[in-house]
Amino acid sequence: MELPPATSDRGVPRKDKPKVTIVDLPVELIGEIAGHLVGDIKALSTLSTFSREIWLQKAVDSHLYKTLDFDDRKEISMKKLLLALLGRKELVKHIKVIRLRSKLRLSLTSAPEDLDDHEDFEDSEHQTELEKKMRERSQAIRDRFNDLTRHVHKISKYDGARWETELISHVDSFDATAALIFHMATNIQYVDLAAEESLELTKYALNVPDVSRDGTGGHPFERLKEVTIGGYSRIYTALAIRPSMTTVTLYSADSSCGVFRPLEPFKYPAPADRSISLHTLIFSGFTNVTPQYVESMLSSRWLANLKKLVISRCGRKERQSDDLTNLVKALKQHVPDLQVLEYRRNPINRRSHVFDTFETLEELRELGVDYSSLKHNGDNLFESLSNFSDKFPKTLEAFTLDSIPFGQLDDLLFKFRKDGGKLWTSSTVSRSLKDLASDFPFKRLTLCIQCGADEEERKTPKPEHINFLRDAANELAEIGRTLEVYRMPWSIDSFDYELLIKPASPMPDFANLAI
Repeated sequence: MELPPATSDRGVPRKDKPKVTIVDLPVELIGEIAGHLVGDIKALSTLSTFSREIWLQKAVDSHLYKTLDFDDRKEISMKKLLLALLGRKELVKHIKVIRLRSKLRLSLTSAPEDLDDHEDFEDSEHQTELEKKMRERSQAIRDRFNDLTRHVHKISKYDGARWETELISHVDSFDATAALIFHMATNIQYVDLAAEESLELTKYALNVPDVSRDGTGGHPFERLKEVTIGGYSRIYTALAIRPSMTTVTLYSADSSCGVFRPLEPFKYPAPADRSISLHTLIFSGFTNVTPQYVESMLSSRWLANLKKLVISRCGRKERQSDDLTNLVKALKQHVPDLQVLEYRRNPINRRSHVFDTFETLEELRELGVDYSSLKHNGDNLFESLSNFSDKFPKTLEAFTLDSIPFGQLDDLLFKFRKDGGKLWTSSTVSRSLKDLASDFPFKRLTLCIQCGADEEERKTPKPEHINFLRDAANELAEIGRTLEVYRMPWSIDSFDYELLIKPASPMPDFANLAI
């Protein structure tokens, strides 16, 4: 039986509405949809597949190519990306973030179409097709490669010829392919190179001299803001500081062997016209980054606007010449506007000079130091905390005391008590901390306790310690102050701090000193 035509509520036959396709949507809406899909490679790739209209493709590509995250198992995917960039040169302007890993099991977070989240695997037919496309683009690849290497004098003719051959052939060339993509990405803003020892040419690409690119007057990496370089190698290639950089993070995953070469700022043709932007510098895990090294580095004009300095897991314990008092003097002289100083988990020789005061750092907002870097040799009690006003500037808002020996917890807590009474009376410590808060715009105090040398011998503070600190944290929370206590990881190369004490009551949203 034939069904009657569909009708409206009034009984009038209803005409089917025309179907709405994706090309009928406003370009702004397409852009918002693509923005919500960032991180979902397959969804973005599918959306890009249906984006036949040029304006629609542009809306998707700006999100699809924004962040590239690869490890060196993605050799085939990297070459496909290179071919895509050579075929559509306008795509490189969308690349803002590049993260490269070596032999690490990391998933892709956002990458162009064809780049799925499993290891590269191509049958012989697809491999042959890829090789054919690479040969077809060989001249364009050579031109780009020559443009990259002609300014890098450290590359030998042999290495240059080898890398060029690897690029065009199907030989593994993750490093060379990545370097070429780096050189093409003129709008890149963030770079993260992990296990950089296997990315030799990529590092050269990152450090090309500051010469005009293609005669346009533009400079390589002139928009680069943040750089993170790390790995396991003993020697690091010197990093060139550029005017646009705001944050530089350099780390060695193995603090027993990491050695860093000095920062090497380029001599720009017109430095007066290119302001210095670097405000954050982080070192972690380098044996040769000593207080003297940092002092000599601070005199560079490229660090004149430094606001945050972090030195972690650096130096050597056998050094007796380290003088932390001179480091503070150098900070005062060269970076008077420093707001955050973190000097934590660094080996301290018993005979070296430790910090005596930070009072001269008049803009300091956040400070993190080790217990041993404040506690003078021979002091059984923690005298460095007897009088905060003699040691810290009035601007201090957050203080982290790291690497507190487990056996010194009693002495530390005793110093928070300024009047008589039972040690474990929370009101006395609360009163002392409130007095401290009255002298400073004090918002956060963080204590980090060493609780054993290995994972099997983890110690736990006494119940009276826990109760005492918890009561103090809750009372301080009532006046908008935060007290937190952490148990430190047993390994110096671990960063897994375990929270033991925190306020039970709701807290204001204060800036948090990184743990």
